[in-house]
Parts: sequence; structure tokens; C-alpha cells
Amino acid sequence: PGCPPNPELLLLLIAELMGDPAGKAKLIVCAECARKPSKDPVGLFQISPLPGADPGKCLTSLGLACMGFVTKGGCGAPCTSNGTPCWGCRGPSLPVMKKIAVGEYYEEVFVKGLSQRCKVEEASTKAQVRVLRRQGHALYDFDHETSGNAMRYR
Repeated sequence: PGCPPNPELLLLLIAELMGDPAGKAKLIVCAECARKPSKDPVGLFQISPLPGADPGKCLTSLGLACMGFVTKGGCGAPCTSNGTPCWGCRGPSLPVMKKIAVGEYYEEVFVKGLSQRCKVEEASTKAQVRVLRRQGHALYDFDHETSGNAMRYR
């Protein structure tokens, strides 16, 4: 799912297939995003930025449930650059894939990471992500046991 590949991405793929180490994509979308994170805690997560939000500030730091830190890089971060949170359409990053391979759930990894990045208690983050899902926020689910949008905490 997501945007069709842009020409630069296709050139990166060809370079990578030819063995060019410079052709490797960034590990995560955040590494390609020009927005800068802040160290301020976030109070409430939302789907879109509030009017007057700092256009250079990381979307996660603005309280958006942006999935750029768990999503495979290589897209050039067009969504986040234009003020839309990453929804994970490129799939999980390699570190996240390794966690899924040993039994962790994608959404659990996302919620833990979001809690740490935003300095919000994990229980609060989990509850807010559930609300966002009910409101129609499309968080892609890449678990090996996908069954709809249910949270899979044990």
C-alpha cells in the first residue's frame, strides 16, 4: 500500500541490485524527514496537526501518531514533509521485523516506541491509539497473525 514508487526510488533499487552500497535506502522514514523532534512531552495524540503548528517540528513531537520511526525508509518522506503522519505503508523497518520474528506484535512495538519518544506512559499511549483506530486512523498492521484492527497486547 502507499504511493507508487517515484523515479528516485527505482534508481535506488537498480543501484542496490547492482551491488552499489550507496544505493541503500535509509533504515527508517524518520531518517529521511527534515522535521526535528523536540524533548517536550506530548499530552494527547491526534490525527492531524493543530492550526499554527511549527512546520519544522517532528510530527510525533506535535502529538501525531506518526509511524515513521517503525517504517522502512526509502520513500524520501513525502508525507511527513507535507505535514501528514507516516502511516507505515512501506512496511516495518528491519529492526521491527526482527522483533516480529521473535513473537512481538507490530502495534505493541509501535506503542512502546511512541511512548518512549513522547514521554507518555505506555497505558495512556495504548488507550489513545485505540481511540485513533476507532476514529478511522489507518495504522497498518504487519503482524504475522493479522485479524483486523484489534490491539494485540497480552
